[in-house]
Amino acid sequence: MFYNSQEAKTQEYEALLTLFDTVRSHIEDVQGSSEKISELLDPCALDLTKT
Repeated sequence: MFYNSQEAKTQEYEALLTLFDTVRSHIEDVQGSSEKISELLDPCALDLTKT
C-alpha cells in the first residue's frame, strides 16, 4: 500500500512539474509576443509624434 501511495505522489509531482513547465512556456511566449508587438508599434508611435 505504501508503494502505491508513493507512486501516486510521484505521478502528482511529475504532473505538477509538467504543468509548471507548460505555464512557464506560455508566459515566455506571451512575453515574446508582447515584445514583437511593441517593436511593431514603435514606428507607428514615432510617426504620430511627427505630425
